[in-house]
Amino acid sequence: MNSTTSLRDFVSHARESGRIRFADLRRLQRDILPARITTCEEAELLIALDRAVRTADRDWSDYLVVTVRDFVIWGIPPVGAVDHDKAEWLVRALSSGGVTKAGLRIAREVAREASQVDDALIAFTGGLKRRASIVDQKPEPTPVPNDHLPAITTLLAGYERSAPGNVPMPFASISSTRLRLNFCALDQLSCPLVPGGRGEGPLSTSAGWTSRALNW
Repeated sequence: MNSTTSLRDFVSHARESGRIRFADLRRLQRDILPARITTCEEAELLIALDRAVRTADRDWSDYLVVTVRDFVIWGIPPVGAVDHDKAEWLVRALSSGGVTKAGLRIAREVAREASQVDDALIAFTGGLKRRASIVDQKPEPTPVPNDHLPAITTLLAGYERSAPGNVPMPFASISSTRLRLNFCALDQLSCPLVPGGRGEGPLSTSAGWTSRALNW
């Protein structure tokens, strides 16, 4: 008997009794789902069970939230993120028949923990703000235009020592828009990294304006 079949039987008996006892939860964790849930059906069964029972062991809600959250984030592609398809499925599973307190907690925990979250799930949580590391993170550096790369290569290689009044046109453009040179650009240039990224290496010899213009 596979885990899904065993889980169906467990859910059926718990729904009939209307409760999840301490012993029931331990059997679920130890014998039926000893590792984690592996399919959307298993997640849906647990969510539906939470909606159906009248009473449950005090640890049930925490178990359900963590188990479903981890499956949503790590058990379904794209791993670590919640795209539109994943968000729609989760919202449908949580709201079908009415949203429980645990169901809302699941949605909030997923929104907090995933690296990227589709707007459909954010809207479902009532516009819950995700953790600062997701929504308040600094924007990605602006890609350096290809036609600027030769001039940047020359500068980073130390072959040009331009004073602020004699800045090549590509750098005047970069300075005015405060483009940030990122590691991807450095890889493209095949240039040595600047220690600390704060003008402490080769860039510190280039009239002092470069790190400011590139907004490092």
